[in-house]
Amino acid sequence: AEYMGRTVWNVAGMRFAEKLKELRIARWADFYLDYDRLKDILYAEGANVLFDLALAKEMEKLNGFCTAKEQELAQRFHIAFANLKLSNNDSAAQFAHFFEEIRQYILVNTIAVIKIVKKRNKVLASSTKIVIQSYLDRQSFYKAETLSAILHNTDIILSKYAKPTTPHDEVSRIRRNLSHSSVHLALLKTKESGDKDDVTELLPLHTFASNSTNIDAHLDLPVSEYLHTKLGPNHELSEIAQRTSGITINNLSHLESKDSQSAKISWLGVPLLLLFVLIVFQSTDYALTPSTSSRTQTPVWTDSYVGRLLTSAASSTNPSSTSVIASLRWPEVDIRKLNPHLTEAQVRHLDQICDPSIAYSVCRHRPGLGSGLAYDRWGTHKFVTHTDRGPNQDCQELAAQEPPNPTYPDAVGKKGKSFMVPQFSPTIALFDMDDGKISNIRYLPLKKRDGRPLSGLSNTESADAPWPTDCKGSMLSYDKSGLDVEEIEPIPGNKYLLVDEYGPSVAVADSEGKVLIRYLPEHVRDIYTGEDLGYDVRFILPRILTKRRKNKGFESLAVNADGTRAWAALESPIGTIDGTIDNRVKKSRILRVVELDITNPMDIKYTGMYVIVAEKASMFPGDTHQVDVKCSAASFVSEQQVLFTERTDGPGVFVSLCDFSNATNIKDLFDDIDGDVLDEEGADLEKLGVRVVSKTMVFNSLTMPAAPQQALYVSKQEGLLVLSPTLIATMFDNDFGLMANRPPEIFFIHLDKSLPGHVQTIVTPTPTQNTKSVDWQSVGTSATSTIISVLVGTLLLFITQRLCHSSRVWAKLN
Repeated sequence: AEYMGRTVWNVAGMRFAEKLKELRIARWADFYLDYDRLKDILYAEGANVLFDLALAKEMEKLNGFCTAKEQELAQRFHIAFANLKLSNNDSAAQFAHFFEEIRQYILVNTIAVIKIVKKRNKVLASSTKIVIQSYLDRQSFYKAETLSAILHNTDIILSKYAKPTTPHDEVSRIRRNLSHSSVHLALLKTKESGDKDDVTELLPLHTFASNSTNIDAHLDLPVSEYLHTKLGPNHELSEIAQRTSGITINNLSHLESKDSQSAKISWLGVPLLLLFVLIVFQSTDYALTPSTSSRTQTPVWTDSYVGRLLTSAASSTNPSSTSVIASLRWPEVDIRKLNPHLTEAQVRHLDQICDPSIAYSVCRHRPGLGSGLAYDRWGTHKFVTHTDRGPNQDCQELAAQEPPNPTYPDAVGKKGKSFMVPQFSPTIALFDMDDGKISNIRYLPLKKRDGRPLSGLSNTESADAPWPTDCKGSMLSYDKSGLDVEEIEPIPGNKYLLVDEYGPSVAVADSEGKVLIRYLPEHVRDIYTGEDLGYDVRFILPRILTKRRKNKGFESLAVNADGTRAWAALESPIGTIDGTIDNRVKKSRILRVVELDITNPMDIKYTGMYVIVAEKASMFPGDTHQVDVKCSAASFVSEQQVLFTERTDGPGVFVSLCDFSNATNIKDLFDDIDGDVLDEEGADLEKLGVRVVSKTMVFNSLTMPAAPQQALYVSKQEGLLVLSPTLIATMFDNDFGLMANRPPEIFFIHLDKSLPGHVQTIVTPTPTQNTKSVDWQSVGTSATSTIISVLVGTLLLFITQRLCHSSRVWAKLN
């Protein structure tokens, strides 16, 4: 039998791992399940712990790669279907071939997962059994929602319009091989010891050929109705449905131009010409009726990428649809550009551990920006983001790699973080977004008052123990002045307000990145007093904050429009005993938000604490626990309203509008060291007299059409910014490459409903906004320009019509 150009007949007796390698698509070889490695781990010492960690990493690799390929497939489908030129066998074959490659990738990896999990359940009989179907159901590569949605359309396209010219035509061959049978039978024949079960029933349905019994019944449906039926009314392909209104599946192949159609086209000239004149006339900057009254235009961007997005969102043809309308990736930059004080010797080892071919690898040219995102109303640049504490990785993760001979033997048995560049300083990045790219970048590494670099190392034992690169040697010393910056907001006076996870704390830095002052909880006064931190310290924050979970301090920050009030939120509920999560509050959903008066940044005052209830773990896909849910970003909306982002380490990003107006200020009530009574399981907040902050979800990535949803599947969205009532931006933090083999990225999301209240649109006014009187000379010039534009437009319209008179394209426009 032949499958994807390979012979797969003689496989009896062949080892499964060998057959798996043979069936791999060569250019994707690095992104298949590493079956041999997992088997080695399974029979090595410590397998009961290490195997499941290694398997989880493999699932991340498969899910990430398949998501990217499905997104590419959706784009190809969009092009192929929108073009409607389906009589071209080559284009149909190329699309179908790529489709089938993804299906083969899913199928081969699905069978590999089934086999290795079954082997794991047998070898590790004393461990909790993994239920294969449940485990697969949690994997996005297995569900392949985009692939499933396109499956029926692909089959119809190939069967109805490919028109093969010979029995051996490429299209015919692909259609014959839409069945998965040759591959799955080949793999199932590679039995190993004790492995006799059939796994056919576990294979995902989209790896089978379409078995629709009545395809012809769909052929007379309008394309728009067909797409709505198959893909849903909110699918990203709805735009195609609009463009193909009135065209049926059955008559797609009869779109040849006819004289009668061309005759109809000629009448399009009149309304199009009138429309053209109207558009040009409306675009002029002056009224033709003189007036002495003041006229104020709506401020617009002069020449800005974000301005065009705002305009696009405001005039959206589908305002009822929430969608990702654009994204921008951060340019590659060497880590020494962020930190000029670093020497080549201090970063050279990053070249040795960098492996661009794998999904997760720290590299010196992947800047770990995106921990926060803000608009700067007062600075020289429009936008600001930053890094966190620098490239780091859990020692336990390093120890789990490549047993029984680990690549990082020094990491075995150690707890804490490997700081790959201990000398790294958290860095602020100022930038603009013009002409469709991130530009005008300036990096500000944080410093102490005297100019010495500020580290990102842990402060005390309550944070992760710091180890050198690869967790080698002895533990590094704690640095009480270090900051793990998680969000930033510019404030008046060319200063920056920062929140940090270690303290947790709030800090103020100047326009050169020098930290001026840091505000910590009262409960740690004895720990930090008397230390030469290189900046001022005050202890104003409530004691309860010192019970923050390890590495779960302040993660979110929002500042109001005039820079006088701030809200700082913990990433997770509080509740620890000596760094371990207290079982009494393990399932808590209570997120604490601290309110601050920042009118004088050098004398900030603690004015309130409020409660937000986190989303339930069941809202997220997979085996998600409540401790996994975290609040990772914030952005100011209006005087009592703030947007917050919630996520886990898996798929799913939620953005909610939080209204503080009717919430109880629990300052002096539940903010002392014993205030975690609120977090105890079964606590009745109403009886305790606590009204929580109201929440309304405005964005849920899990309900997005497939491709935009997958763009946010990399869940580490740590920046959030309100750009207008209907446009927000989120930013992905790549953790210097550990989160994904891709740079930081900003996603622009158009909301289906406007945010309430007085939401400020981020704009740069044009120089000619206000006109108190009419300049008649300008009016004459404008009128002349209008006449010339109309004449040119008419000429172009005539030429276009003649060129397209008998073409198929013109018929489609009709």
